Amino acid sequence: MTLKCSVVIPVYNRSHLLKISLQSLNNQTLPKSEYEVVIVDDGSNDEIGTVMKGLNVDYDYKYIRLEKHHSASRARNEGILRSEGAVIVFLDGDQIAPSDFLREHLLYHESYDNFLVSSYRTHLKNIPDALPDNLEDLEIERYDVRHKVSAMVSNNWSRLKAGWHLCFTNNLSVRREHLQGEGALFDEEFMGWGLEDCEFAYRLWKKGLKIALNPRAFVHHMPHPANFDLKRFEQWQKNLDLFCKKHPAPEVLAQRVFIDRFHPDTRNTVTWNDCYLRLELICELLHNNECFKSIPKEIILVKDSKDVLSCIEMIRAISGGDKMYCILDYTDDPALEIEIQKHEFSEYMQLWRMNETVDGDFYQELIRFRVEGARINKFF
Repeated sequence: MTLKCSVVIPVYNRSHLLKISLQSLNNQTLPKSEYEVVIVDDGSNDEIGTVMKGLNVDYDYKYIRLEKHHSASRARNEGILRSEGAVIVFLDGDQIAPSDFLREHLLYHESYDNFLVSSYRTHLKNIPDALPDNLEDLEIERYDVRHKVSAMVSNNWSRLKAGWHLCFTNNLSVRREHLQGEGALFDEEFMGWGLEDCEFAYRLWKKGLKIALNPRAFVHHMPHPANFDLKRFEQWQKNLDLFCKKHPAPEVLAQRVFIDRFHPDTRNTVTWNDCYLRLELICELLHNNECFKSIPKEIILVKDSKDVLSCIEMIRAISGGDKMYCILDYTDDPALEIEIQKHEFSEYMQLWRMNETVDGDFYQELIRFRVEGARINKFF
């Protein structure tokens, strides 16, 4: 029987975090017979081997050690080539996966063949001594910066023109069939920190895959030292130059708006969200999305499960881009999110999850601002 998915984890040191991460994958609601975990050790010099020898889990796993440290790209590629699942789920070794993590990724891929599925991460305040029985006991220090992007632009990431820059391989998945053929894997010329995942996502997006957000497939990120010093900036800058050289398209070159965010001397003068929103605006202008301002909007309120069915029926009947559909969803129903993000005309659909509660009241206030004064055109 073909495995439904393979979890590919590249790791370099941080063995104490890897142990907790692997334990969290033992608590998945997906049957153990339907997934495997492939751990690729990129030449670590700490106790990764000891952790693997003492690992006590019920799922099948493979441990591959690369003798010389190279890059996360090479480690992920090795994991892909040694894996067997129909869907590849990329996870970093410093993440804790909730019990429905794999089910949530598969839900999207089983609904549509051409998704690149991304999700959020919370940032924990402390590293737990051991995996708690209830992950709600974990203390969250802050939420993912991309929550604000969703609030300010849309929860429908497939309509974003710079959505590929939101795809971080600490939590990302794609069907194996899209990783076949020359040039389909991670580019191993990207060394050090930054952008190898965005470049990977950019290529898949250019091939026609839709970038989808599944907010329920989130993970918890365990803290560890990460200095945004000059050395890290230089690695990022080198990778940005390589990205631009390989893909000299205007939207790729526009990523230079992040330079001030990653340079240690100017890092605190601009937020990541400010930089991303500038990038998205540039990309929308490049793709002539300015025309959206002149088309009528239809605001649709979805309150319960009956509304979801009616809204999905309406969405399936859309056959052109003559108006912008702004959908205010109070149900958090994945069927609606999937239907919107896989649609041929998804760029004409804005989606806001009205029950979002992260980051205090910021999200709700921003949504209210976006729809203030607008007349709700449709109640189901």
